[in-house]
Amino acid sequence: MSDVTFAISHQVPLPATTLADHSFTPVAPTPNTHRRQADDDAAQGIDPDTRLVEKYEDALKAELDVLNAAQSPGSDKPSFSQPTSALEAGTPVDRPRPYDTEKFFVPSNTIFAFDLHHVIMDFSVKEMLQRLWGHQHKMKTLRLLLQPGFVADLAAFSKGNILPEKFILDISEKYGPTAHISVGELVRDVANCQTPNQEILEVIMDLKQKGFKIYLFSNIGENLLLHLRGKLPTDVFQHFDGFLTARAADDFAVKPSTRAFDNFWKTFVPHRDSQVIFVDDKQANIDAGVKSGMYGIRYTSPKQLQQELRKLHILE
Repeated sequence: MSDVTFAISHQVPLPATTLADHSFTPVAPTPNTHRRQADDDAAQGIDPDTRLVEKYEDALKAELDVLNAAQSPGSDKPSFSQPTSALEAGTPVDRPRPYDTEKFFVPSNTIFAFDLHHVIMDFSVKEMLQRLWGHQHKMKTLRLLLQPGFVADLAAFSKGNILPEKFILDISEKYGPTAHISVGELVRDVANCQTPNQEILEVIMDLKQKGFKIYLFSNIGENLLLHLRGKLPTDVFQHFDGFLTARAADDFAVKPSTRAFDNFWKTFVPHRDSQVIFVDDKQANIDAGVKSGMYGIRYTSPKQLQQELRKLHILE
């Protein structure tokens, strides 16, 4: 993985040129200076590799400043993002090497993390209305509404601050099996009124054919995901390499919380030896992903995503 992480979003795409086209060489210290600095670092308990990375990042930042300064205010060329510390991002310390965009994102060092809702799947209003109309437990639901506290719980859920899966678990524990059957199943069915985005699935298949590993990183609950996969005519996730969803075991940690992104790294890239290109439709999630060390692409449409991947020399 690169020593320096660049934050990439739809607002700051990488240009077709590469840093390899603008070579730079940090000024090497004299042997005596090097020895004195090494002695000082040892006395202060500073690891030599840490010092090496700091020097490399300083040199790279200076190069980026030169490139950015060369762009006129009216230029339509995007500027480079400033690097995030490799140490803060938790990346392994390695020897500096040139940064080449055309060779940077390859299957051997990069994986993809895709959001689910509004990216891979789109909400179906038509299916939702059908589910509500055809609900088989209307009378049980009406009786449940008369129980003290249930309307307040339902109102809190309707604000959108509670995950459907957590709400189902909570009302099942609080109001018993009837709540799970009458309301829990309805909430599950409505939440999963989703239809696959075929254009995005084609992009994912292109990435798989190139050798990239694909992961789902979603706030959907793990049980709701199982239900969703079971209701679809074909399993659109059969080619995915892994799933990270909201789980009771993690106290339902969700994006954009730091804990959710830490869970992803620990689960799929524990040694930080691969880069993660994170595709999500919410800017808050993208910002949190970039902060954690990922490369963020805010999704707006299949065409826009393909354009971004071409800029990174991943798709032709």
